[in-house]
Amino acid sequence: VIQCKHTSKQDYNIKKSDLDDELAKYGQVYVTTDDGSHGIKGNVSVVINEIDTEFDAIYSCGAPGMMKYINQTFHDHPRAYLSLESRMACGMGACYACVLKVPDSETVSQRVCEDGPVFKTGTVVL
Repeated sequence: VIQCKHTSKQDYNIKKSDLDDELAKYGQVYVTTDDGSHGIKGNVSVVINEIDTEFDAIYSCGAPGMMKYINQTFHDHPRAYLSLESRMACGMGACYACVLKVPDSETVSQRVCEDGPVFKTGTVVL
């Protein structure tokens, strides 16, 4: 299990959360923060690149850069998913404001509001 917390300059006193303890009941928890004030300094990619393990499943949500990293790194993983957010003008697929491209296609697209918001890694271009 990997949990990423983003810190701001105004929030340097992060304490171990109840969520950390709850998640630890199910497996190893790695906490990362941008400034290292809690857990490992860096982002999720720092942890993933350093540990030698195979993940049974991957569920990701968060910052666009992290989502792109997860999408690229686990593009062929059988149980890796991205939960995406997007600006949605209509929320029902009619306006195409939340369109994502599909790999290897110039004409096919996916709409976050209608076809998502959860997508299997490697099925959309971020």
